[in-house]
Amino acid sequence: MVIVKIFGGLGNQLFQYSMGRAVGLENGVDVKYDVTKFKTGGLRKYELSNFCINGVLATRIDIIRIKYSRLSILKRICLANRKKRPRYGKSFIPEENFHYAPLALENKNNAYLSGYWQSYKYFENYWDKISTEFIPKNSLCNAALTYKNEISSCNAVSLHIRRGDYITNVNANKLHGLCSIDYYKAAIKVIKDDVLKPYFFIFSDDLDWAIENFSFLKDSTFVKLPKETADYEEMFLMSYCKHNIIANSTFSWWGAWLNRNRKKIVLAPSKWFTDLEINTSDLIPPTWRVL
Repeated sequence: MVIVKIFGGLGNQLFQYSMGRAVGLENGVDVKYDVTKFKTGGLRKYELSNFCINGVLATRIDIIRIKYSRLSILKRICLANRKKRPRYGKSFIPEENFHYAPLALENKNNAYLSGYWQSYKYFENYWDKISTEFIPKNSLCNAALTYKNEISSCNAVSLHIRRGDYITNVNANKLHGLCSIDYYKAAIKVIKDDVLKPYFFIFSDDLDWAIENFSFLKDSTFVKLPKETADYEEMFLMSYCKHNIIANSTFSWWGAWLNRNRKKIVLAPSKWFTDLEINTSDLIPPTWRVL
């Protein structure tokens, strides 16, 4: 059995799930998903249940058996009773680097995979199969359906501005930073040069800021959904656009990846992290343009 840890926001969860499915398909092994991180609270919630995925959730016993496989039965029992917290076993496999690590796919024995796995290379060979699971279980809300109809009636371009926790969370700000307005202006110019009569749909977790700073962009709509709208609905609206301008965010990365337009133009920022030493060469597909 292989268990994949699921944590973080929707974009992270989709990477982790897809990597796990690829491991299962590559090696013919059972794959389960550890979602216990969401049971302890926090800002994020488990969102994969909104998709028609082929995912089996790992039980607490599954997790203890695989994650602590080197330990004696007595120590495992102590762990189950929360009397002790021993070291992980030899089957615990953390992600060592941000870039693609092909050996991570070669797990035929018991393994517990913990990481972000943010590269399309993990699952691109199996995407035809995995993509059939990435459809919403339920219909979009009425507001989202209205935007979907507008998107389908024009040369729609999604433009995603990620702020939110990239500003309010000290660690997130230090790690990611923000895309500059100059980046967006450069991306908008590329679209206007290459796309006939583009119409921009602007998505942001800080719409007030976006409206204040992007009012110069004509032929555009600021997407405002009810507060209770699930994140995946906004992501799918991005994917319904013909072209995408993404932020340094896995959320809009997936909006662009799920875009089925074969002639799509996807523009991505060259600076994904504030630390330029982090190797992001396996994050952006070669058909996307980096600015």
